[in-house]
Amino acid sequence: MSLRNRIILFFLCLLIISTLATIGSVLIATNTSVKKQAQEKLNVGKNVFEQLMIERGNQLLSSARVLVADFGFKDAVTSNDAATITSALENNQDRIEADLMILLNLEGDVITNTLGVNISDRIFESLLNEARQQGGAFGIIFINNAIYQLVMLPVKAPIPLAWSMVAKRIDKNFAQQLKNLTDLDVEFLAQGKNDDVVFVSTLNNAMQENQVLEEDTNFHILEDQNQQFLSLTVPLSQSDYFQIEAKLHTSLSRAYSTFSPLKIQIITIASITLILSMLIAIWIARNITQPIRYLAKAAARISSGDYQHTIQTLKGASLEITDLSQSFETMQQGIALREEKLSNLAYSDSLTGVDNRTALLIQLNERLVHNPQQPFAIVRVFIHHFKEVNDTFGYEMGDELLKTFGFVLTSYANDTHKVARLNAAEFALTLNNIDENTIMNELLHLQSILQHPLSINDIHIKSHIIMGVVFYPKQGNEAEQLLRRGEIALNHAKDHALDYAYYQEGQDERHLRKITLVNDLKEDLEQDRLLVHFQAKVDLDKHKVTQVEALLRWTHDEYGFISPEEFINLAEQTGLMPALTEWMLNQVFNQAIAWQRAGLDITIAVNLSAFDLVNDFPRKVESLLLRHNLSPQRIMLEITESAVMDNPDVAIDVLHKLKRIGFTLSIDDYGTGYSSLSQLKNMPVNELKIDKSFVLSLENDENDQAIVKSTIELAHNIGLNVVAEGVETLAAFAMLKQWGCNKLQGYFISRPISAADFEVWLAQYQVPEVSP
Repeated sequence: MSLRNRIILFFLCLLIISTLATIGSVLIATNTSVKKQAQEKLNVGKNVFEQLMIERGNQLLSSARVLVADFGFKDAVTSNDAATITSALENNQDRIEADLMILLNLEGDVITNTLGVNISDRIFESLLNEARQQGGAFGIIFINNAIYQLVMLPVKAPIPLAWSMVAKRIDKNFAQQLKNLTDLDVEFLAQGKNDDVVFVSTLNNAMQENQVLEEDTNFHILEDQNQQFLSLTVPLSQSDYFQIEAKLHTSLSRAYSTFSPLKIQIITIASITLILSMLIAIWIARNITQPIRYLAKAAARISSGDYQHTIQTLKGASLEITDLSQSFETMQQGIALREEKLSNLAYSDSLTGVDNRTALLIQLNERLVHNPQQPFAIVRVFIHHFKEVNDTFGYEMGDELLKTFGFVLTSYANDTHKVARLNAAEFALTLNNIDENTIMNELLHLQSILQHPLSINDIHIKSHIIMGVVFYPKQGNEAEQLLRRGEIALNHAKDHALDYAYYQEGQDERHLRKITLVNDLKEDLEQDRLLVHFQAKVDLDKHKVTQVEALLRWTHDEYGFISPEEFINLAEQTGLMPALTEWMLNQVFNQAIAWQRAGLDITIAVNLSAFDLVNDFPRKVESLLLRHNLSPQRIMLEITESAVMDNPDVAIDVLHKLKRIGFTLSIDDYGTGYSSLSQLKNMPVNELKIDKSFVLSLENDENDQAIVKSTIELAHNIGLNVVAEGVETLAAFAMLKQWGCNKLQGYFISRPISAADFEVWLAQYQVPEVSP
């Protein structure tokens, strides 16, 4: 083979391989990306799907509660007449918009149903066992070649008479609703004991005919004549008599189609490049071989990502070779410039131009590897009241402030230190060769520079900064750990109104514990894992126990018993307090109804937080009363004095609304909130509760005696009853009774105990007889 042909063949092979490798890489990356995105979409859709199923179950639960609370329905069940019960079920089915209603006797036998067909008792065995243990159950069942979602609740009058099931059919309309909400095709598949299969799907018939129930393979691909789908199986229900599952589908073909223009462009560009290169190779190969080798090496170098070497024009090269060399150099520079821009977007803050968090972490990790002996400090700098700047002057002014702030920090760093922006109003500064003994001057200097008024668009803005400091290697040896501990120090400074704070040993552990408790509190609240205990109050006027205070208790799986002060404070900090209060009220209302039915004349006191004293709270609590069919006279609401003082105007307005609803109101922890007598006079409360700090040492502390005695007299003079909490001795009991205190509460009477234990205790308790 001639040298010319060898050169042509070599050049063509090199270009073909490079082109095919590029096209193949793009296609593989595209396919991988499409499948990954589809999997993520299915996972997200699965979460949404499961949440929607839970919400539908909750709707069924509400409907079922309406049914079992209906007196007419209870009368029908009590009659034991199947026709009467069926009529009642059909009437209530129309009223609560259910598709199927079934009534079982306590043994689990089907009494009647609204389908008018024979239904086997055995398909409800596992569901009935769960309902007996939990007081109710949710489920998905396969009946009469149809799939139903149902809830089972007992019918009580007041003892259990039967089990009522309210169900809605899972049909194509429901599947279509799920598709509209998740943007996924949804398919429900049910297979009975006799291999009878039912499909409920948003897919076309061809796809349905190709489906069978499969083993759980997580993701799998389905195909028909025109499309390819990625599918995720979600098991729903399984018993000895049926198996039900859902499949979520997303179209891979539609996802692939979005990349078709890119594939065509790549193939077109590759084809044009290949043809032109072949022609050029033939032309050049006639006269020269060295420039080709040189350019081929340059091309290989560029394809590997090396853009640092300049492509020189060889001496004596033809005009075409010269142009080609220049074109390669231009291409190399263009690619290098684009990659530099991409790198800047990935590792720098687009607004201020300083490094971002990602770049800072990379720098810190490299530093810890290559220079682990050099100490340094990370200062997290927060612009206090930055939100007020945005709200007052607009976001454009806020952006200008951040740019100027970043410029000032960069000028201060002066290539000696590193600056990065971590979030909206927070920067990080890495100070080299510095420790806790030498940092003070730097902090003061930095504070004076950054808090100097800045002139922005002819407006002078003075920033107040707060700093959190962490030191390497003393307080951490990992990049993420150092940044997290710097944030902990910054938060400590914010919480305690400090200009700066150093990280202290143990704060990270407390921070991680706090995060764990916050996450687990939310989960345990949703899963009903909290407990309510009750502490008795003795009414000295009636000489008996007439009230209890409901108290939350939480035992954590890892940390054990968590004090109410700790987890309620966490709930208030994280916005979980309204949900916690609603859960507590539901539990208390249920218990109040139970005691009322048992003939116990007990009022339950519930504590409210400052976060509950908002305008819409009375409406919500009134709605809960109506839902539980409970009189507000069975409930007392205790509001801490400090909660009212946080925002007295709004709080007192809310208290008036609660009073009009019919609640009895009490001021809790009186004496700790610094409220004035005029404010106390204006509060629409019935009762004043003296804080236990004044009662615990009452028998030995004359000051406490004077405060408590005068408080009782003052409260009585303005028409309020008085409760003293923290009564732990008979002497304190006797003194408070002598002074005319109306109710007493404390460990001397009873510790907080469960509802069941309280009922046993109450039957045995005798109020102590004390001499006046």
